[in-house]
Amino acid sequence: MKAVVFYILAGLGVLFGQDQKVFGKSDEESYAGKIIRIEVGKEDLSNGQSFKFWERVLERAKEEGAKGIIFDLDTPGGLAFPTEELMTQVANVGIPTISFVNPNAISAGSFIAIATDRIYMTPGSKIGSSAIVNGSGAEIDPVMRAKLESYFGAQVRYIAKQKNHRPEVIEAMMFLSEEERKVGDVVVKPGGLLNLNSTEATKMMDDGPLLAKAEVESLEDVLKAEGWENLEVVEATPAGFEMLAWWIASYSSLLILVGLAGGYFEIKTPGFGIGGIVCLSAFSLFFFGNYMAGNMGGMNWLRFL
Repeated sequence: MKAVVFYILAGLGVLFGQDQKVFGKSDEESYAGKIIRIEVGKEDLSNGQSFKFWERVLERAKEEGAKGIIFDLDTPGGLAFPTEELMTQVANVGIPTISFVNPNAISAGSFIAIATDRIYMTPGSKIGSSAIVNGSGAEIDPVMRAKLESYFGAQVRYIAKQKNHRPEVIEAMMFLSEEERKVGDVVVKPGGLLNLNSTEATKMMDDGPLLAKAEVESLEDVLKAEGWENLEVVEATPAGFEMLAWWIASYSSLLILVGLAGGYFEIKTPGFGIGGIVCLSAFSLFFFGNYMAGNMGGMNWLRFL
């Protein structure tokens, strides 16, 4: 038995040794002098692992001297508190940051955009509708809603001013309108939320555009507008272990069904057999993967609409 333990520990030592490759991490391309593209897709802001991955990308970009970061956004929203934490990290990364709304930055996606230095939008794209909701669809207690809106509102106003965006635009996206109000050319009716299309968001006011800098057709146009057309663009891709956690989290519902089926089969048969093994394996993967993916936190029930 001692020999088995020894070999296991020795194997772990080789796997995680400083000079060894750890799930592909050693093969990562340097970010030095390059533009980092971070894709934020439809499901990404609902997966805790995404935020862990993006945090690591931002740290690497700063440490290795990247020239800029572009968030390529097409998202309907996601988790509230992780998004709020990411906003702070993006706002203070110390590298030029750009949002490319391609074609939607709804809800939590709009807050990622607000945390960047400049926003570009494809023609017909949309940004806004950012109220706080309960992830299960249940109504939030009025006192709790007031506390949450006060908390998130303070953070959003601070970052909006820090990045020279208009706080009143962001607040109109986030808080239900008590009376009719006009933001740029858009009229928000009582009880409504602001959502801007690309034409409305780029409308020129007396002191600059309402929210977004310009309408662009492609990522290449964003690079040209920023003077980055001659710089290399690197896609931020997760390492192998991050991909494993992502995969397990994505198939959580299937793992639960398999685990329950295995448990039921085990109960109906004498002794400990294949049903028990399947049950333990499925639930072990479920809890391990979701823990590593960051989906087991206590506040992940709260979302932006």
